[in-house]
Amino acid sequence: MGIFESTLFEKLRKSTGNVTTYVSGGQQIVRAKSSFRKDRKSKAQLRQRNRMQTLKDIWGDFRALTPEGFCTTSLKTAWNRFVQANLMREGMERGLSETADWLNVSIAAGPLVPPLLTAKIDGETKTITFRWQRQPDRPNCIGTDRLFGAVIDIGETDCMYWELGTRENDGEMTVPLPKDFKRKRMAVYGYAKNAAGTRTSNSLGLAIWEKNSKKKQRSKAKSD
Repeated sequence: MGIFESTLFEKLRKSTGNVTTYVSGGQQIVRAKSSFRKDRKSKAQLRQRNRMQTLKDIWGDFRALTPEGFCTTSLKTAWNRFVQANLMREGMERGLSETADWLNVSIAAGPLVPPLLTAKIDGETKTITFRWQRQPDRPNCIGTDRLFGAVIDIGETDCMYWELGTRENDGEMTVPLPKDFKRKRMAVYGYAKNAAGTRTSNSLGLAIWEKNSKKKQRSKAKSD
């Protein structure tokens, strides 16, 4: 704020640009406008903010999986690629309120052909059984591609992944659930990665399981 005497500006009032002038107590006063502006959010902005908030909320569940799935050693880069792969996916605006939404979350994204992979969670034996089928060689799908399976303990920030085998043979692997999992609600995913570890397929949501609800066990075979 400034106070001055000037015959040139003595009749100057109101605002010019980001400056306001007025007379108070017989003195000419000039001051800068406040930079505060009300944040007027459009519906599109609100939807996008809701999506980003959902991604931030679930990031803890997936964080340890994403460097492997997005081919990076940088957690920051993994986060950026995770956002890019999931921001516009169904369910982000609702906050992943439905079972199917969790199976739609992407933990890997890339040009390779997705594997022929299924999974089943056994709550009694506390294991996951992965099964996969051989895939003939073709562009972005060769026998040396490695297959991965992963599980998250939904809402508990715990997760784990396993390297299962390769595309060149049929296979099956049963793995134990981590002992520190709460095991109230879990989701299983899978994807393929080339031998060099530089490219992946898009991930598949394979199965979801909820405690005390046998009917909620879902398993879904994926074909390329």
